[in-house]
Amino acid sequence: MKYRQAIAAALCASMPVLAANAPFALTAEVVPPSCTPGFSHNGVVDYGLIPWSALNPGATLLGEREISLHVQCDQPALVGLSIRDNRGDSRAGIAAMAGLQTTGAASPSLPAEAEQTLGLGRDSRKQALGYWWLSLIEAHADERPATLMRSAGRQEGWLQAGGEPLNLRYGYALGSPQRQALQPAGTHVFKLRIGAALRGRQALSAREPVRLDGHATVTVFYP
Repeated sequence: MKYRQAIAAALCASMPVLAANAPFALTAEVVPPSCTPGFSHNGVVDYGLIPWSALNPGATLLGEREISLHVQCDQPALVGLSIRDNRGDSRAGIAAMAGLQTTGAASPSLPAEAEQTLGLGRDSRKQALGYWWLSLIEAHADERPATLMRSAGRQEGWLQAGGEPLNLRYGYALGSPQRQALQPAGTHVFKLRIGAALRGRQALSAREPVRLDGHATVTVFYP
């Protein structure tokens, strides 16, 4: 036993001690989600030709239309939406459109404040033609039913949205009202109802065509 220990000690003593460095680095890149919004019908809601004689003497509630907004992401993500009115300077005031009525218990609620409406353009006399609005019918996150949430700050304080028309002051997203949190998903689907109200025939010219020109932009953001 002692002999073996002596040989081992001698070998260790005869080996030179070399110092060497082997640096290494850890690198990575966190890739943010990429989400693309798209509307059904190419994002166009067409009311076609509206006879002047079909308008009420006062404000006229036009028929409802439906459109779907799909937000497709390359990975599950928390997605928020904001709406910008590109014709905001042409929306008629709520008071100017007084007298609008819905028919039936299932009819959607009407806008109660200006921020729930979007402009329809102006006629040749520079008069605002009316306004239109958006309301949610149903929503799905990865084909599962989801709840619409809203936040004024668009980053925190998310609460369940009611059934009233969407408000341009808020950001909207899909989530859980129980946890007051948003729900990540690869596919976010919003089925929307379009409502519109036009000034009555007493306010519009019967001598020339009047073109409705509502236009808005939906922007995706990441809360």
